[in-house]
Amino acid sequence: MLKELLVENYLLINHLDIVFSNNLNIITGETGAGKSILLGAISLIMGGKADVNVIKDKSKKTVLQAVFSVEDMSSSLKPLFEEEEVDFEDELIVRRVISTTGKSKFYVNEEPVSMGFLKAIGGLLIDIHSQHQTLLLGSVDFQIGVLDSISNNGANLIAYTNSFHLVKDAESNLEKLKVQAAESKTQQEYLTFQYNQLADAKLSVEEFVEMEAKYKML
Repeated sequence: MLKELLVENYLLINHLDIVFSNNLNIITGETGAGKSILLGAISLIMGGKADVNVIKDKSKKTVLQAVFSVEDMSSSLKPLFEEEEVDFEDELIVRRVISTTGKSKFYVNEEPVSMGFLKAIGGLLIDIHSQHQTLLLGSVDFQIGVLDSISNNGANLIAYTNSFHLVKDAESNLEKLKVQAAESKTQQEYLTFQYNQLADAKLSVEEFVEMEAKYKML
């Protein structure tokens, strides 16, 4: 659930800090009041495309921040955080800072993260519905998530996810061992070939010393 939205130096907004209630929140206003600007800010926080044109005062950075309560979303979010090695908490502070050159930096609970990670969790945290569009309902992942939620499969999902990662790690290690075994076999065949050549040559100690000295000279 979105708890708070902070917008600084973005398009028409100098500074705006909105705290949402736990109930239904409705923002109204006539055309041009800035409702779509707030949606745009949320979209950018979740990894949307941005450039220098969104900066109101070109001498300052643009800061967009959202605070989410995610106590009931741990089963779906936690695996993503573990994969990215980011600490998961029941309250997430997601921030995007756009520099004066238009480049962005992303943070989750003060830890720098990639845009890809932000988009991955953003698809679970926020669903923006435009006219004639209900994008999330068509997502297979969302549909499965709804089924897991209704059937209270959270614990099973976590257990399955952990087992899945263990299997993937084991498969990865097995492939590494196969490569090492193949390299060892190749090395063994090469050393055997060299040994056989030396054995077939039947060199005496004197001949070996003489050849070694010639090799060093050459």
